[in-house]
Amino acid sequence: LASAVSSADRSRLARLWEAAWEDACAAVRACARMCPGYHKAHYRAAWAALKHPSSARQKGFFGAENENEPIALTEEEFDAADADGAGDVAGPSSGSATRLETPVPGSDDAAELERAAVREARKTLQALFKVPAAAKAGAGGAAAAPAPPKFAVNMLEIDDGALTSRCGGVRGAGSFKLLNVGMNESGRKYVAATRRATRLFLALSFAAGDLEGLRALVAAPAHIRDERRRFARSMPDLGALALAYAARAVAAALEDPSRDLGTAEEASALAYWLWVEHGVVNGGAEGWDEAAAEAREEARLEFSFVDENSAASKTRGDERETAALADAPPNLIGRPFAEAFAASAAADTSAAAFAAHAKAYVEAVAEKGDVHALLTLYQDAGKRAAEASRRLKARRARSLEPSLSKAPSAAELEAVSAPARALRDALRG
Repeated sequence: LASAVSSADRSRLARLWEAAWEDACAAVRACARMCPGYHKAHYRAAWAALKHPSSARQKGFFGAENENEPIALTEEEFDAADADGAGDVAGPSSGSATRLETPVPGSDDAAELERAAVREARKTLQALFKVPAAAKAGAGGAAAAPAPPKFAVNMLEIDDGALTSRCGGVRGAGSFKLLNVGMNESGRKYVAATRRATRLFLALSFAAGDLEGLRALVAAPAHIRDERRRFARSMPDLGALALAYAARAVAAALEDPSRDLGTAEEASALAYWLWVEHGVVNGGAEGWDEAAAEAREEARLEFSFVDENSAASKTRGDERETAALADAPPNLIGRPFAEAFAASAAADTSAAAFAAHAKAYVEAVAEKGDVHALLTLYQDAGKRAAEASRRLKARRARSLEPSLSKAPSAAELEAVSAPARALRDALRG
């Protein structure tokens, strides 16, 4: 049947499919825009941008005034396109929306298209997360006080109450309404949705390779693995994965000789907070190495889905499993993720390297003569000593090993808080 279809008919079918796809994407984006709490719409809009990157080339894919305007496909346009060339998609005609031309895989245009899709997908998912922004200057133009970046998962279970409260009292606006969202979302589905969206957002931040992504990656592990929050039990593996991404991305940024001064300074600050949060409060080098080993294993497992997807595409298997592999973030994002992963493969993420990065940051702050920043870091280091003792007690209380379930001794508490006190002494000196 395929061989019997003419080239002109195939061209028309391709443009019809593209028009239907754009209309469907516009509907999903409308759901996300009108109901910020409808996390399914945000995820699916991001998924669509990555699944069919050529969509992102259309002007206004996320946010133009006419983003819901369908692609105009009339018989006259079909005939004009067929006359211009067999199978090629014509450029925009007068008064019509832009039609897209699929770039050759592997070309520079295709690479830029994929990078643009990463940026747009991350922008769409940001509504589901509280992401750290760049530090703002203080009063009189003074530098802002140093502080660790913040991150939070901002997703609610889908039900009438949540959607109404997040949409200003109504489930829609203007002529758009969500008439029925079905049954309230179960706890199991909510956990699955938060894991799926968080996993993709972390991978997009890593693939983007910019400072915005670095801030989110550095802040995410502490939030996700914080025992005081509800996500600590539902996605601790994603906390480890975020740490792997953060360590590789920050180390690669600091080792990049082509980086600009602003990037180097902020990456140095992020390396400091990464070391403080996952090294200092966990007892120093030993605690960092333990967390880093778990993180590397999660990263290895995540990237292994690339090989599994390649093998599944060559054999007939369970369609649901094949679809799940294709939607794994490394495969869904594609080349931008693979390039970021390869570029950071040789980055030094050891405890010694990050301890050195932290020391260099403190020295840089001292060299500037920023007394206020040094005082802020000194006070934070004092709090970290108490936090290190608290974390050790919490780990012992949760341990299933009889030898590790007993309360830590005074000597053990002294040892685990020693790195924080040493950091405080260095800042005082």
